[in-house]
Amino acid sequence: MRRTLLLAPALLLLAGCATSDADAWRDLQRARLNKLHGQRSPEQALHAVLEAAPAPLLPVPPLHEPTATPSQSPQHIDQRMPRHERGPRPMREVWQPLDATVDVGTGTVAVHASGSRLDDRTDAHFLRARLDAGNGAALHVDLWDSTGDLFAGVLVSDGTTPVRADAELSGFDVFPHLRLDRRLGDLYLPVRIGAFTDWQQLEHQASTLTRRWLGIGPRVMFEPTLRLAEGDDGRLELFGRVGGDVGIAWFEDDFRNGQDRDSTLRWSGELGAGVRGRFGRLRTELGYRVVDTTFGRLHTDLYGDRHRTGIERQQFYIGFGVTY
Repeated sequence: MRRTLLLAPALLLLAGCATSDADAWRDLQRARLNKLHGQRSPEQALHAVLEAAPAPLLPVPPLHEPTATPSQSPQHIDQRMPRHERGPRPMREVWQPLDATVDVGTGTVAVHASGSRLDDRTDAHFLRARLDAGNGAALHVDLWDSTGDLFAGVLVSDGTTPVRADAELSGFDVFPHLRLDRRLGDLYLPVRIGAFTDWQQLEHQASTLTRRWLGIGPRVMFEPTLRLAEGDDGRLELFGRVGGDVGIAWFEDDFRNGQDRDSTLRWSGELGAGVRGRFGRLRTELGYRVVDTTFGRLHTDLYGDRHRTGIERQQFYIGFGVTY
């Protein structure tokens, strides 16, 4: 009887503990299910993670961010980028300013073929388009065409008979490149490094005789620039231009009864100077350029054995541009 009286309280205690554990387990499961199926915003999740993070951290932001005013539209999630500070971060500006310029020039072109009577100069027109981006990428395209005849009064063979050598020179030059901006005190020194492609054609008017040169290779151009005056919305600059290139050229000689080809080295140099003004988004430029191109030895049946052929272009030009 005594053992029964001592055992009864122990059994009641164990039953109470089992009941308490079962109730706690059910409460825990109920809380987990409510948390799983309940509504949760990204702000609440971030707040919970920051609260559970180990110290030291920046102060935890308030759970609810202030709503955007009517003039401030809410940002998309793609416009938010991670950073140490809390809050939205604007996306990086990827658009770079773009300078677009058109130059119109007038001057002369000259052609000299060694060992022949093909040595003359005549008037010409020039056109150049330039695109320069703020990140350094650039593209320059030159076009030219003679307005007068070269070699007037000279006779050449068209493959069968002598004909008048009067000819027109035309061509283009394409220069995609990268501009590297450097500064030495008050002197700015942009350096342009890229590759060129140029094509020149000498077309004799009195016959079907046509001669063409196609060149390609690397080019480097230096443009030292000195700022003469500068204000809040404009500046005036004095600039120079010096550069050169070297590459390979393919020559083609078309005549009445045939065609001939050859290849050779090609090199060229350029000098120039001018003054440039910027007024807000507008710009204007006045300058002078001379480009001297030399082709190495060529040998064809009709053109003969020419040690060198030189083509020179010089011009005075005026340019107008705008910044986008």
